[in-house]
Amino acid sequence: MYPRIDVAGLEARGELPWELGGWAEVVLVLPERTVATMSAAQLSALATLGAIEEVPDPIPSSVTQDGEPFPRAVVGVERSFGRVYVNAQWLYGFPTERQWSELSHYGLLTLRFTLSDRWILGLRGVSDGAGYLAGAELRYLHGDAAEWWLGSTYIGGSEESALHGFRGVSHAGPGVEVRF
Repeated sequence: MYPRIDVAGLEARGELPWELGGWAEVVLVLPERTVATMSAAQLSALATLGAIEEVPDPIPSSVTQDGEPFPRAVVGVERSFGRVYVNAQWLYGFPTERQWSELSHYGLLTLRFTLSDRWILGLRGVSDGAGYLAGAELRYLHGDAAEWWLGSTYIGGSEESALHGFRGVSHAGPGVEVRF
């Protein structure tokens, strides 16, 4: 079961000078107060595995959502230059941040190069100033039905970064997408 979150928001999109497309989205997040507690059985299993020395008494709990409303926002611009697409965004509040005290500012940049009718190279990056996520992907369109891709994502930075918690999901690999 996921904690309840209600959201009220506004969005505006439009054309800007220099052939830019732009948008802004602002939401007010109304979270349910949520406290997470591990069960005694889970802690006992961790102690048996040696991950912890012993089951703590009392069993600790952690507030994951304090129940206080908080804002999130994104502002972005995009433009195409022939076969090159550029998208830049400022984000306030990553989706995993669930309390006002956790909110950070992020810069996002996406570049897409259409190399030919069938080949596309995509580059993307996210940073909060202390950490980063960088990715690259090469896609091939096969028969107007499937996209084969080879890509990689690397996450790094200091422990002060909200992105640091994702460092274990850095990866490289192939994939295929079929749209029906």
